Amino acid sequence: MPRDLPGLYWDEERNRYFPISAKPASAAKPSTTAARNKRTKEESKAEDFPFRRRRKIPQLVNTLRNASLSFAETSRVRHAIWCSKVQSTSLVDSVRTPVFGGITAISCSHHNGRTYRLIGDDRGWLYNFDNETGAWAAQLNLHPLCRVSSISTAGEISVATCFGPKSKIVVQNNGTPERTTILTLNRVHDIWTSHLQDRSLVLGADKKAVLIRDIEMQAVEMLNTQSDVFAVSQRQNLVYAGSRSGSISRFDTRTRGLQALFENRFPAKRSSVVHLYSTDTKLLVSQMNGSLYSFDLRFARATTPVMIFDGHVNSITQRLGVAIDSSNDILFAAGEDGVIRGWSTRTGLQTFTIALQTPLQLQRSR
Repeated sequence: MPRDLPGLYWDEERNRYFPISAKPASAAKPSTTAARNKRTKEESKAEDFPFRRRRKIPQLVNTLRNASLSFAETSRVRHAIWCSKVQSTSLVDSVRTPVFGGITAISCSHHNGRTYRLIGDDRGWLYNFDNETGAWAAQLNLHPLCRVSSISTAGEISVATCFGPKSKIVVQNNGTPERTTILTLNRVHDIWTSHLQDRSLVLGADKKAVLIRDIEMQAVEMLNTQSDVFAVSQRQNLVYAGSRSGSISRFDTRTRGLQALFENRFPAKRSSVVHLYSTDTKLLVSQMNGSLYSFDLRFARATTPVMIFDGHVNSITQRLGVAIDSSNDILFAAGEDGVIRGWSTRTGLQTFTIALQTPLQLQRSR
């Protein structure tokens, strides 16, 4: 195709360039309009490929067979196929569980081809799902006057915590449930959340985070935050703590150094951080005011999130479910309006919504 040269136009019939001032008026407008339309189509195609018009899976598969696609384009098409499968799935069902109180914590994990499911209620009971019988069963009671505040799983090991003046932590091997240990920490109370990584456990508690480097050794380290810790996440040697005050702190377990992150993000008004999820380069943050976004940890001084997930509904609730699939491709969040929403973590676009119950029913179930 001939190159565009300043001040000249290409004549297809005579196969040469001429001064643009000598271009016939009748041909100028159609040619310019056609070129503009062509550029618009090409730009649109480049911007929203392969998500335009919510193409169906067979169309995306045909696109994937195109040998001329680059690695980045192939990755984007594969991601679009996965989002389309989740969006169109019919594998959504509700199950009534035989619990004594309202469900306050839930965990589902896979290890060595087995699925482990645990739930806790507001009367301190912990339940597990028996894969052989297909039924839920009450396992033990942490404290009759305290709710199960969190359940965290890594491999075959699960940890359940209760919220109250006396902290109790249950450490259980899911493969052999009889191997259960109950820990009591004298200087720790009001455990809001937990995160288990291999054998390292982090707790979010009253005005501090608590680090237990090895759940078998039970050596406890206090990471002071001066505010109740509602959310914790650990990644290798780093511990992230999100607090009631809206601040996010990062601790290096090798040096016990403390670094405040994104302090200039909310200079005027802050909202409590209720969920954190960290990878090597990203930190997902959910706040009580409904904000849901991710930061790039390589630029910890930056105040602008790299991605914002619009549509999440929350105003005053601290315990709304937030989860990411095992491939870190889709973010799920339950809203106060009784709707579960999903977003692509690569594009930030909302991929689907599932309305499970009315807001009133959701409020009563908490």
